[in-house]
Amino acid sequence: MKAKDIMHTNFLSFNNNDELSKVVGSLIKHKKRSAVVLNEKGSFIGIVSRRKLLGRKYDATSKAHNVVIKTPIILEDLDLMHCAKLMHSTGVQTLPVENKGKLVGLVQLIDVLQELSLELDAAKQIVGSLDLIKPSPMKSVDSVGKALSIMIKEKVDHVLVFTNRELDGLLSIRDVMKVAMQQNQRVSNPGKAAGGIGSPSAVVDRNSPLNLPVDSFMSHGQLLTITRGNSLLDAMAVMHKRNIRDLIVQENGKVYGLVTLKTILGAFIHQEIQAPLQLNIRGLKKLDLHDLQEARFLALIRSEALKLQRKVGEELNFSMHLKVGKRTGAAHQYDVKLKVEGSHGILMADSNEWKLDAAIRSVFRALQLGFKKQSARKGAKQIGRTRMFRR
Repeated sequence: MKAKDIMHTNFLSFNNNDELSKVVGSLIKHKKRSAVVLNEKGSFIGIVSRRKLLGRKYDATSKAHNVVIKTPIILEDLDLMHCAKLMHSTGVQTLPVENKGKLVGLVQLIDVLQELSLELDAAKQIVGSLDLIKPSPMKSVDSVGKALSIMIKEKVDHVLVFTNRELDGLLSIRDVMKVAMQQNQRVSNPGKAAGGIGSPSAVVDRNSPLNLPVDSFMSHGQLLTITRGNSLLDAMAVMHKRNIRDLIVQENGKVYGLVTLKTILGAFIHQEIQAPLQLNIRGLKKLDLHDLQEARFLALIRSEALKLQRKVGEELNFSMHLKVGKRTGAAHQYDVKLKVEGSHGILMADSNEWKLDAAIRSVFRALQLGFKKQSARKGAKQIGRTRMFRR
């Protein structure tokens, strides 16, 4: 599956000179975690996110470009494991998608992980096998400002509120932003640059809604939870359906922490890195690629090989040969040959394309089809043997 298959084409966008009060209000109103920032010519500058707004100080003169996040721009045909690796290495949870120089959509981490959870063996891990996030506990009488401080410092989207050591409620980033907007309060750590809430240097408006108790704003009643024995597939199903980034892990009234999109992403990437792979590549160094291009194509080859290996259901031995083929001016074709050895024999494929990534994907698609046909023939022979036996 590619980025274009899961990208959101209906997204918020702002001009780089739009006031942050407008940005915050729109994110809350439309229940969005992020939005696109464009310059006067309509070109993409970056992403603005709720979390970025949460941790920054700004006043009435602050503009969208003051809090913009620079993110990598991806193409529509980038596969989802590549998207996941890019998000893992950069720390972003939103990737802009481009087609012919035009911004056409946004890919969100939650959608990437939902699709990968349906394919990867790592999704069968139990929640209890992860390092769960344990945000500092709060009491219902604690201030919203204290909750805000915890969210910023510990990088969580929710804080847990307890009464007599029993889980009483949950306060989210969106709840905090709503509170801050009530009196046009800046969404940031109140206080001087050297300190924040609770610090000696903090300067806090006593009438600020951030001083109100969390009990007035948090979610009460039946909260969404999962157990340590549930799988990551179970967790992602709940998180994707409810569009949440954190999920409470609780058993018999005891809270063990939060499972987050970030921890699930780490588990998926770790398995991909650790997966056994017999891969021999010849000719890559002779293609005169710069370091970033070479790294990109190596990652693509490894990703496609692991994907094919998962589909076949056994460890395979891959041998790939790349070389420059026909030339036309500055452009040239790439010749790619791939041989795969497995328990059912050897399959081979070759391709020549003007784009190296297209040639690489072409040979892997051909071999995937070859394994599919091979499996179908094996199934037909088995059925034939069964019929003969019955006679």
